[in-house]
Order: sequence, then C-alpha cells, then structure tokens
Amino acid sequence: MTRHLIVLLLVLAAACSPGRTKGDPFSQASVDQVATTFSAPPTPVPTTVVQGPTTIAHLSCPNPTPIERDPRWGDELVSGGRDATLYGAVSPPFLASSEPVKIVWRMTGSGPLDVALFDPSAHQTPLTFGPTEHAGSDYLRPGDEWGAGFLFDRPGCWRIAFNRTVGTADVWIDVQP
Repeated sequence: MTRHLIVLLLVLAAACSPGRTKGDPFSQASVDQVATTFSAPPTPVPTTVVQGPTTIAHLSCPNPTPIERDPRWGDELVSGGRDATLYGAVSPPFLASSEPVKIVWRMTGSGPLDVALFDPSAHQTPLTFGPTEHAGSDYLRPGDEWGAGFLFDRPGCWRIAFNRTVGTADVWIDVQP
C-alpha cells in the first residue's frame, strides 16, 4: 500500500512539474522506472521442507501447524485453540492422493465435536467419515477422542476447523504433490 502511494505521489509530482527535461529526476522515464520497481510481483515462496530436531514445517503454507515428534505417540499435530487444546496422531508427510487419511484426534473442552475441512481454495469439502467418538484408546492425551477421515486430493494449504460447545481449534496442513 505504501509503495503504491509513493508511486502515485511521484506520478502526480511529475505531472504537475512545468518543464520536465530528460535529466529531470521526475521525468516520465524516471516515474515509469520507479513504478515498475514497486509493482513487481512478490517472489514465490519455495516448497521445501525445513526439518528441526522436533518439528517439520513446509514453507508453502504460511502458518502450518507443526508436526511434533513424540517418542511415545509418534508424529502428532498439536494446536492450541480457544478454551481447548487439540492433538492429532498422524503419519506424515501429507501428500496429495486419492486415498483418504484417518487421523485420531484428542480435544479438550466439552460437548459434541464438529469438524470442517477446507481445501486450498478455502472451499469446504466433506470428510470421508466421522468424526466418530472413540470409547477407549492407548493414545493418552488430554480430552475426548474421535477418529475422522480426510481426502487431501491436491497440494496446498488445507485447514481443518474443530468446534465443540466449549472449545475451538484450527489445524493448517501443507499437502505436498
């Protein structure tokens, strides 16, 4: 926004100058050069994997939910929300596929769980199944447990939204080709 304002001010100053000459810093050529410099498209963000000792994140998704490696439970998504914490047992990497992925979720809060899946274009898409409440499990994290199925059929940044009567949370997943 600020860049566009600067360009606009330069254009207006050049247009109001009574005698523009070739060496004039506000000549049309100078204004065109400044406008071209500030209107260049942003450099695309590379799709690479950044690995650390405890998390994995992909740069193509602006704020992916980290995948934490726990020696007891394996890889899991952990997200803090409003009045809730969410844990998801996963098997990364997330790759675009025609096969559904099952994720076991544990979420604190109270009440029934509603889950919504949004594709990289922000359109809501149906879950392949669930959420289905689990009565017992060896995935010992706080909260109640459900299983749900998701179809990540194309690369990009996917959002999964979780809502309970008390508690909400979001997970952002970078699905790779």
